Amino acid sequence: MKLDNKSDCTINFTRKALNTISKYADLDKPQEVKMFIAIHKASDGYKRNLCIAYNKYCKFHKITWNMPKYREEAKNIALPTREKIQMLVANAGKLLSISYN
Repeated sequence: MKLDNKSDCTINFTRKALNTISKYADLDKPQEVKMFIAIHKASDGYKRNLCIAYNKYCKFHKITWNMPKYREEAKNIALPTREKIQMLVANAGKLLSISYN
């Protein structure tokens, strides 16, 4: 993966993901891996990342498997309250504040 210009974070996560999968399923048996990922209690985003890591393993070892599709759920954005916005503006300082001079 280093030769494919993958970042150290990507390599590290892939290693950890494959270690996690290998604890509960045989990496050379795609159906077993697919079953583990399906029943694993984790978010769909994490399951998707496990599938991507295993897909890299399969490509390297020339194993055919159909990667399941997991979609990450959209997260709600917490908007600041009116009071917090007013507090930010009040404490912004002269450089960031609006002046009418």
